[in-house]
Amino acid sequence: MIKSMTGYGRAFLQNKNRRIVVEIKSVNSRYSELNISLPKTLNSLEERLKSILKASVFRGKLSIDVYFECFSYDLNIKYNEAAANVYKDILSAISKQYALNKVDDSTILHLLATFSPVISQSYEPTDSELSNIWQDLQNVTVSAVSQLIAMREKEGAALKSDILNKHSQIQRLINNLEIYIPKTIEDYTKKLRKRIQDAIKDIAIDEARLLNEVAFFADKTTIDEEVLRLKSHLELLLSVLSEGSQIGRKLDFLMQEINREVNTIGSKANNIYITKIVLEIKSIVETIREQVQNIE
Repeated sequence: MIKSMTGYGRAFLQNKNRRIVVEIKSVNSRYSELNISLPKTLNSLEERLKSILKASVFRGKLSIDVYFECFSYDLNIKYNEAAANVYKDILSAISKQYALNKVDDSTILHLLATFSPVISQSYEPTDSELSNIWQDLQNVTVSAVSQLIAMREKEGAALKSDILNKHSQIQRLINNLEIYIPKTIEDYTKKLRKRIQDAIKDIAIDEARLLNEVAFFADKTTIDEEVLRLKSHLELLLSVLSEGSQIGRKLDFLMQEINREVNTIGSKANNIYITKIVLEIKSIVETIREQVQNIE
């Protein structure tokens, strides 16, 4: 199934031991980019998380935020005596300078406890705890990835439907364009014959030279080959769209080729009606080119 590169997934788990939340945001990118934000406690699990994501998401820029809170653990609490002395001297100086008579030792002690350089805490899970955490984190991540993929598939289906609709529009325009290809030569022949007749009046027209001039014009302005290649590219577009996933780069290249053929037709065509049709096709092609930029 075709997937967009834009999506969002969120999942969480909470039990008596911990709470884990995983949020994944995805936007379009030429390559696969993973930006994982993990608590320091879980940094060792980053590569495992990447392996889950790389197995399911093949293109796009992903931002993964992991929130972790543990309810049952032993804190590693540290007391920094040097920092406490510095803060205590500062608090005492402030108290004296502003005559804060009600600031007693208990107040200063309470304030000291709020300064992170004085009292710090950390949690380092044991190997057994880390293994249990990983099982929960893995389950939550898989659930978040599933939501992300579901959203990308939904948007991908909408993109495919719209591209197919625009493909049909281009086909109809090409059919109209082909009507004017032979008429371009006919119109040029008539105009050239009239100009010659107006110029030489009663002198007979050299039909051989007239035919040579028409042949030269036809060779210079013919767009049959370009139209044929354009139609071939459009058939290939349908084929690629039916392939399923991971077709973004292929579509991007194909749309460049389609755009090149349309530009060539526009530059060679010497007919106001063909030019008008080409402009309409170019507008649709440009829209499709923008859309395929967001396909995985």
